[in-house]
Amino acid sequence: MESQLNLRAIKEYSAAFAIAIADQAFASQQKIDGKGILSVTPVRQVNLLVINHLMNQWKTEMQKIRSPYFNFEEEAVQESLQEFMNTLSQHIAVDREHLLPLLEHATEHTLMLLLDPSFFYFQVLSHVRYSLTPDHLHELFKYIKINRFFPDLLLQHLQRENKEEIHASYALWLLDEKADQIRQHQEHVGNYLKEFSTIKPAEQHSFFHRRQEEAPPSTAIHEERKAVLEEGPKTLNDFLNVQTPGTTLVDLHQKRKIENIRSHIGVNQGFMFIRELFGNSVEEYNRALSTLDQQNTYAEAFNHIRNEYATKYRWRMDSEEVIEFLEIIGKRYV
Repeated sequence: MESQLNLRAIKEYSAAFAIAIADQAFASQQKIDGKGILSVTPVRQVNLLVINHLMNQWKTEMQKIRSPYFNFEEEAVQESLQEFMNTLSQHIAVDREHLLPLLEHATEHTLMLLLDPSFFYFQVLSHVRYSLTPDHLHELFKYIKINRFFPDLLLQHLQRENKEEIHASYALWLLDEKADQIRQHQEHVGNYLKEFSTIKPAEQHSFFHRRQEEAPPSTAIHEERKAVLEEGPKTLNDFLNVQTPGTTLVDLHQKRKIENIRSHIGVNQGFMFIRELFGNSVEEYNRALSTLDQQNTYAEAFNHIRNEYATKYRWRMDSEEVIEFLEIIGKRYV
């Protein structure tokens, strides 16, 4: 997914913005509660993404108490847990040290969402390895309040096609197909930047690379984009803490990264992929697997597949064969 965003400039601005906000928020208090976070910055979307992270962290902490020795599905246990979670959620208390990085990341992602929504949603979906149901989509995007055209489009697609789920790879394909519509429905950035500017001046042009003749070398841009996809715990998806509901330690063990794609494709499965996806060409299939093993991220692998094979062989991106193939490839980059 190409973008002209200057990610370094966005990161630098976000760090300065977060410090300025923290200076204000902790001028007369040691910790800030949930109500305070909802109004901690003049930009509502930033505040909501901070809350989003805290809620996901809360769910992660709750998951840690599960054990194979106790029945957590028992109705009485579920009711007690829900009561405990509700009580805990009403007693948020975050100090400056722990709020500062959340503010910085929330500001970065809000600016990406505001300035280039396609790039924002690409960052989210390129790290998702499971099929998305309407409930998943609501959970994934419920804290997104600006530039919601694409997630709403996904929900409409499921309803229109009468489907219960959509695979993340097909969602990525739709994201590319609907790029022009996403741009047409993009909200005007002016008022939002005015809100940012009440804390630190923000000008739209400063968050984009200069014109072609003044742009930095293409290798530098490539490395910057690559860093966004590979920076581990600082990726957008990690910030949103996307998880498949009900994930257990056994699930995580089963999703361990594989080192070689070919070794995890059965003989009959391979013949099916060759027949259905690679035009009965064994050479094309083998070339694809060799190249895919050399990619650094799932996003790079997906883009290679889409550009080199999906169009050429007219793949239906929501077909069982494509989804099965992409799920195996995804295990290479867990």
